[in-house]
Amino acid sequence: MAEPRELEEFLTWKPGKLVPILSKGIMYEGTRVFIYGRYKTMKSMLALRFALAVSRGCPWLGFDTPVEGRSVMLLQLEIPEPMLHKRVMKMVLDAIPQKQKMWIWTEPFLKLDTPGGWARINQYLTKYQPQVLILDPIYKLMSGDLTATAPVQKLTSDIDRLMAEHPGLAIMLVHHTRKESADATRAWGSSDDMYGNMIFSAWADSLIRLERGKYNEINVEFPVLRHAEEEIAPMTLFFNGYQLDFDTVPNIVGGQSG
Repeated sequence: MAEPRELEEFLTWKPGKLVPILSKGIMYEGTRVFIYGRYKTMKSMLALRFALAVSRGCPWLGFDTPVEGRSVMLLQLEIPEPMLHKRVMKMVLDAIPQKQKMWIWTEPFLKLDTPGGWARINQYLTKYQPQVLILDPIYKLMSGDLTATAPVQKLTSDIDRLMAEHPGLAIMLVHHTRKESADATRAWGSSDDMYGNMIFSAWADSLIRLERGKYNEINVEFPVLRHAEEEIAPMTLFFNGYQLDFDTVPNIVGGQSG
């Protein structure tokens, strides 16, 4: 457990090097990133592509990942395993080699906010030691009310405990937006439109927001980037259904497009 440091001691302290998982300050080791959007905004598809990109050391949406790759565990709680297998088979047709291991785990009934669920995830993190964990989707991991403060605080604390048990672990959480008319006091098109209690957006290190555009377009925004030195411009993704992949084009002049 850390102790308070005097300023002089703090200034002479040499922290470990910050290790980025995604460039532009989106994800570092030991940080939490949400990717969220409405139905049919390709959240799970993008998370799966992220897992492949990080384990291969390839860019994701134009953002660099470590060239040597990072090991990734994807916990999928919503998509049936045969359907997920079909997607992955299509995605790996490009034959890009894996530089680090990637594990896919389907478990529709696990609840992270219960003692048994937390212990099960911790068991597999200890056994396989992935450097990145993807939880898709977050609502399936909760036994409590997503809109209530206490259950959400319990979930975030349980995730923080996992990260404390496994130093350096980076986590991506896949989530949904609320209905636009659900709360007129909360601005639509911001970090406040993520479904559930607002603790989620306050707790996250980065938020990646998705919105469906025309035809096969997905618009991407970055409403929260706590560790980025510059804002990242929104972009538009064009979905390639044959390869289940995405092409990116910046759609705002100025800022960093990645």
